[in-house]
Amino acid sequence: MILRRSAGTTGLLLLSLALAASLTRADEPAAAADLSARAVELYDAGRYAESRELLERLDELGALDGPLLYRLHYTQRAANDPGARATLERARERLEAETAEATGLEAPFYLANAYANLAQPADARRVAVETTARVEAGTIPEPRDGVGMFWLAKLYADHDKDFQAELWYRRSLDSFAEADDASSAAYGRWARRWLADRAWETGDWQGAAETYARLAEREPSRELFERLARAYARLGQWGPASAAWNRVVLIDPANANDARYGMHLVRAAGQLDLPPTAPDGRAWSEISKQDLEQLLLDGAGEVRAVRAELGDAPPTPAERARLQPRLDAARPTFVAAGLEYALRGLPIREAAFFGGYSPLIFKDKEWQLPRARPIRADRPAPPGSGS
Repeated sequence: MILRRSAGTTGLLLLSLALAASLTRADEPAAAADLSARAVELYDAGRYAESRELLERLDELGALDGPLLYRLHYTQRAANDPGARATLERARERLEAETAEATGLEAPFYLANAYANLAQPADARRVAVETTARVEAGTIPEPRDGVGMFWLAKLYADHDKDFQAELWYRRSLDSFAEADDASSAAYGRWARRWLADRAWETGDWQGAAETYARLAEREPSRELFERLARAYARLGQWGPASAAWNRVVLIDPANANDARYGMHLVRAAGQLDLPPTAPDGRAWSEISKQDLEQLLLDGAGEVRAVRAELGDAPPTPAERARLQPRLDAARPTFVAAGLEYALRGLPIREAAFFGGYSPLIFKDKEWQLPRARPIRADRPAPPGSGS
C-alpha cells in the first residue's frame, strides 16, 4: 500500500524526525521540549499514530511526564496495542505523584481520566471534587485558554456539577472559536456532544437540535441523525425531522426500520392538527407505554369497524358523509400516539407489526374511504326502466 502525505504533513514529519534525532545528545533539553510540544499538537488534532511515534521516542529517553504517558497510552489504545494497559498503569503512578504537587489542571485532569479507564470511578470522582474545590478556593488559578477551560469543565462533569460544566464547556468553545485553533477539534467535538446531550436530557429541544445538527454536519452518524430527528419532531419541525430520519435510513438501511416509521409519522403529522393532549386530558409525556399501545390499537380498531360497516361495496355519498368523519377524527390521535412512542425510542416497528396497523402508518389511503363512481349520463338505462 502506498501512503500519500500532503506537503504539510511531510514537512511536519521531517521536522519531528529531525527533533527526535537531536535527542541523541544529552545536551539538548530544548529539543525534548519542542518534540513534546509537537507530540501534544498532533495528539490534540487527533493524529494519534504520528503523535505516538514521537511519544515513544521520548519514552525511550525517559522524557515523559504523567500527562504525556497518559497520551501515549491513548495512542496505543487507538491502535489496539495490548501494551496500552501497562502504559496506563505507569501513567497513573506518575500522575498521582504529580497531582499532589499540581498548581494547574493538566495532571489532575489526566489522573481522573486514568482512574476512569482503570474502572475506578470513585477515585476519578474524588480527584474531580478535590481539584474543582482547589480552583474555587483559588489555590489553582482559573484557566485562561480553551484547553484548560475544557479540562475544568470535564472535571466538573465528572462529579455531576452540570451547571458549572456547561459554563466552562461553553467558555472553552468560545475560546477555541476566537483563537481559530484547528488543533482543538477533538475537544470541541467532546464539548458540543456533552452540551447536546445535556440539552436533550433537560428537554431543551431547540438547543439539542442546533448542537446535534452541527455535530452531524461535521461527522455524520446514525446516532446523531436519530437524535436530531427526534429533537426536531419535539419542536414540531416535521420537515427537518423527516429529512434527519431519512439520513438514518441512508446511513444504515439494514437497521433503519424504526427510522422509516418515524419518517412516515412526522410526514403524517405535517398534514394533521395533532391533539395537544391524550384523549383523557393527560400530557402525552404522562402516558405509559402500555396506554400508548392501546391508543394505537384503538385507532386501528376504529378503521376496521368503519370498513366492516361499509362492507365490500363502494360507499354511497350518504355513507361516505357519515363514515369518513370517523376516520378523520381517529387519525390525529393515532398519529400522535405513534409519534410519542417513536420519540421515546420505543420499538414502533415491532408494535405496529404485532398490532397489525403498519399500513395505517405508511399509507394515507388507508384512512380514506373510496368514492362512489358517478353514473354516467350516457350510460344505457337498465331493461324495464322505460324509455
